[in-house]
Amino acid sequence: MKKALSLLLLTALLLFTANGCQSDKEQENVPSASQAETTETRPLSFVEDDGYLEIVCEKISGYQTVYLSFGKNDSYVFSASLPKNWSLKKTESGFCEILKNGAAIGSISVQSSAPDTAGSVGVYQKAEQFSGIHHSRLILRYGTDTVTFRHRMTFSYEVDGTAHSLVLDTEYKELNEAAANLLFYSTELRQARTEAQLGVLRISDPKPSIMILGNSFVSYSEIGSILSDMCNGNATIDAVSIGYASVSKTYSQDTARLNQIRNGKADAVFLCGFYSAEDADALGPIVNACKASNTKLVVFPAHNEDLNDVRAAMAKYDYPILLDWKSEINNFIQSGVPKSDFCYDDMHQHSTALGGYVGAHMIYRAIFGKTPPALDSSHSISQAQINETLGSYVNTGYFSIINQSLIYDIS
Repeated sequence: MKKALSLLLLTALLLFTANGCQSDKEQENVPSASQAETTETRPLSFVEDDGYLEIVCEKISGYQTVYLSFGKNDSYVFSASLPKNWSLKKTESGFCEILKNGAAIGSISVQSSAPDTAGSVGVYQKAEQFSGIHHSRLILRYGTDTVTFRHRMTFSYEVDGTAHSLVLDTEYKELNEAAANLLFYSTELRQARTEAQLGVLRISDPKPSIMILGNSFVSYSEIGSILSDMCNGNATIDAVSIGYASVSKTYSQDTARLNQIRNGKADAVFLCGFYSAEDADALGPIVNACKASNTKLVVFPAHNEDLNDVRAAMAKYDYPILLDWKSEINNFIQSGVPKSDFCYDDMHQHSTALGGYVGAHMIYRAIFGKTPPALDSSHSISQAQINETLGSYVNTGYFSIINQSLIYDIS
């Protein structure tokens, strides 16, 4: 039998508010989950009753991933694993009915319109905070003569500065323990679309000097020549490609280049080369050189770099900004563009000119606050090929990672 909880402890738990687990620097464009309310519609009392354990639950033959949002413009959506024989039906009231074989077995709704808990008592509860989401699981008992049990799971998080709470309510038998645990622990926030980041790196000089420091990924991708083509004489591009270069072994020790930066040679430095913890630690000399000349410093990981080391560097130093070239390419691959379009079939899977175009596109729109003009010079890829592969991204600077038709808007 479960030990009864005191009302004081219960109230403290239900009024628990979620604090973000990740700093702004810990993930690229990933939202925190701060101050998201997880209170139920009314205070609950708890009793000892494990009668629900005697209920024979449905056998689950498989699962599906569903995505829920609070608006079409949300950059992040809530992802959950539900039994594959469930379907969701949006109602006129905004919430989603959970259907199985055409019959309603529960609902998914926002906190304010969740089913009332009047007439119920709690017999089980669990609450945990992870991955930017506060998870709460309750098993509720309804009735006295005829007793029924229900699952009630609440997920609270924050997207773009706005707190949200989703409530799943269903009959107890519809989720066996394995399915309930999968739902509780597999939920996450997924990036639904990329961000254009227009003008995040504006430079006052009308003809800025841009330095890209990297290894062979810089030359293979043609990022320097593509960016120069985009700028059409309105910027000076110095794309440095040194084989096997890294922050710790190469650029933090390059006294001559550090002096150039310190003396104002560049308006912005885009730095690749994070492959180890040593690279994160070695960023200091480059930060100091950029600070001395008020030069913008951008951490700009190529496609084979370690994002854990990138995050460590961003957490250690507050001067650089992150423009995540690697994740932009990965998001395209996740959205369905073949990896072979972005990576050569060689030992290091060097980035192709399409990958270079994406990186140059990111740099251009970050500095100039708009998307670049069409390429008019000869590269190993044409603008027509780029348009066919990248679609609207060419003109908007962002794209959908998750098909919008798969997202249920319950706002």
